Amino acid sequence: MRLRAYRPLLVLRMPQHVHRDAERERDAEDPGEEDQALPRGQSVREAEQEEPHQEEQEAQDECDHVAHAATIHLALRLGKSARTRDAVLVEQRTVEGRTARLRGLHLLRRIAVLLADWEYVLRHQLRAAFDRGEPAALVDDSGTGEPVVLLPGIYETWRFLHPLARRLHAAGHPVHVVSALGDNRMSLEQAADLVQRHLLENHLGDVTIVAHSKGGLVARTLLGRPEVAARIRRVVAISTPFSGSVLAHWIPIPAVHALRPDGPDFARLAAAEVDVSRIVSIWGWFDPHIPGGCALPGARNIEVPVGGHFRILGSPRVLALVDDLTDDLADDVSGG
Repeated sequence: MRLRAYRPLLVLRMPQHVHRDAERERDAEDPGEEDQALPRGQSVREAEQEEPHQEEQEAQDECDHVAHAATIHLALRLGKSARTRDAVLVEQRTVEGRTARLRGLHLLRRIAVLLADWEYVLRHQLRAAFDRGEPAALVDDSGTGEPVVLLPGIYETWRFLHPLARRLHAAGHPVHVVSALGDNRMSLEQAADLVQRHLLENHLGDVTIVAHSKGGLVARTLLGRPEVAARIRRVVAISTPFSGSVLAHWIPIPAVHALRPDGPDFARLAAAEVDVSRIVSIWGWFDPHIPGGCALPGARNIEVPVGGHFRILGSPRVLALVDDLTDDLADDVSGG
């Protein structure tokens, strides 16, 4: 009887126990969605702890990608800069090489002009040594041109300019030479005295002086003397060192040494009141004896594309200029 009384209770409790065991078996056979996403042997908490690590890894991977891209960009820029720098260096070397070649050609050209200049002076000095022409033959009053006075340079006699004298005489100018100058090694004042005497003794006026080298300095000295300056119409100076020549410092010959820029003659010329507007200075692009050129401030300066100190006297361009400047209409001829 006692057993029958407890039997319903045992029957009622069994389903709950069995139910719990069934749930455990079902959970083991059919896990939930969250547990299905987890790796084997990993709990939800462990998975939650790994999520920050994954985010850090992704951020690190992105940083590495950006750094790699920046490294590639920098390498490309450096490569481009290196190529640009190499191109600039190549171009610079090309320009330097071209400049060096041009300097070499310019130097060779100057050497050629120097040799041709010495050939000219030696040939015409030899011709002048055997010249037997008479100065009186150049003075012909039958011509219609104004008188011309020739003044040679240092170590030159009037015969050195004889070809130019014959040309001017053929153009109708009475041409006067001052034989007393000799080879013109005297001082500027002494040479100017001789030329002044010749002008006064021959009653010359409206004169054009055609001078070479030092002869132009003698003519400028005459322009500083009022008693004779009024007789001079114009001075055509060819290759005249109006500012001296620095090369004269190294030549111990007194007549040449006096032509240095700081010489006493140039100091006197600078202090004298001279109307230099009547002077036309003509010189070549390269004069081996006057490196500083022949320009005279206030004068009419003409540089011609002819090289040399002596051979310029035979240049057709220079001879044409002399013809124009000694002509009666020379005042209307423009410089060039």
